[in-house]
Amino acid sequence: MPAYIIWIPFTLLFFIIIGSYFRSMLRIISGFSAKLTNGALFISQRPIANIRGQELSFFPVNLVKIQTDGQNKSVSGSFFKVSRSVQFTPETGGKFISSPVAHSLPPLPSPHKNKETKAEDFAVLAFKQGELIFEKYAIGIDSNTRLPGWSVTKSVMNALVGIASKRFGFDIHKPVRPSEWLKDERKNITWAHLLEMSDGLKWREKYDRVSEVSRMLYLKNDMASYALRQKSSRKAGSYWNYSSGSSNILSYLLKRFFANENEYLRFPYEHFSSQLEMDSFFFETDNSGTFVGSSYAWATPRDWAKFGLMYANGGVYNDKRILDSSWVDYTRKPTPACATGEYGAHFWLNASVNGKQSLPGVPEDLLYCKGFQGQRIYIINSMDLVLLRFGISRKNNFSDSEFLSKYLNKLKHS
Repeated sequence: MPAYIIWIPFTLLFFIIIGSYFRSMLRIISGFSAKLTNGALFISQRPIANIRGQELSFFPVNLVKIQTDGQNKSVSGSFFKVSRSVQFTPETGGKFISSPVAHSLPPLPSPHKNKETKAEDFAVLAFKQGELIFEKYAIGIDSNTRLPGWSVTKSVMNALVGIASKRFGFDIHKPVRPSEWLKDERKNITWAHLLEMSDGLKWREKYDRVSEVSRMLYLKNDMASYALRQKSSRKAGSYWNYSSGSSNILSYLLKRFFANENEYLRFPYEHFSSQLEMDSFFFETDNSGTFVGSSYAWATPRDWAKFGLMYANGGVYNDKRILDSSWVDYTRKPTPACATGEYGAHFWLNASVNGKQSLPGVPEDLLYCKGFQGQRIYIINSMDLVLLRFGISRKNNFSDSEFLSKYLNKLKHS
């Protein structure tokens, strides 16, 4: 037998694996584009030309063919003939569907010809001692525009777990023990481990490739179930690893406390957003009906500000206590597993460790929410300040240091 024949099966297997990877990547890109456009159209209710000039203006999503059906509130994205479709429902948001959308978008002007739509800061707001002192919006955005939190949603999960732990009386330092984890070392994972991103589960938070997070968000109908199936790679509590999977596991774990799905779906609105008077708040679920606790909460900028003001006031908003002060104190405490001191419990910090901070020159008591493409809610109690920035960063290289340096200096002299 010629030697090269032995290599034929391995060569075929190699090309099958490579082909599968690239098809998954195409599905992720087209799915991301369809999901992004669907939310901006039907939740933000922004004109498609504005979306094209902003979110869809960067590579590779600017190569995705977008089709929309306003009557059925659905959007399709096609990338190298690989299509994904998302349909919006008023109750639970955009869900991936199998049927393609029939109508194409009308011809749109090139975004490069309209410099006014290129502003990356959609909304910047500042509150001093609870009062609005600065507010700026990009063209096509105003105070009534719902904007996506992306991973700011993780901080919403902090609030929901805090509310639920008091309401249902569970101890966050005790193991959560879903059935999938009972027979191995995962049985020791606690609520706190998940909140602090130290659960030890194998996870890659990489969006520019096929990874656990991109598979979960754009290829899986039941995101929490996928995250629950990840194996343990470290002892719980010993290692910090940022993971959107942890947030969706928390969302699933909360679901277990409710008698039916309707009670679960009402929970964040009745016990969180309505208490904060966040009338615009909208929380999307995945196809299984579980809130996407990692990524898909929406609100207007002023309503997002109410969320930040609650933490600035130790869990109180408008003289109404929503979170115990002890919960906010816990949120502000650096997780032992994060050596840099930059993470607490589903919130980011700027704690000093051995005289070093993740954001030098910024007050050490900074507590902040951090989302994809520069969604931010900064809470600085030493300055009586809550500062928000929502928008896009085309290269996803938003600099907290540069933004804070610019606006903290501006606000000092305003």
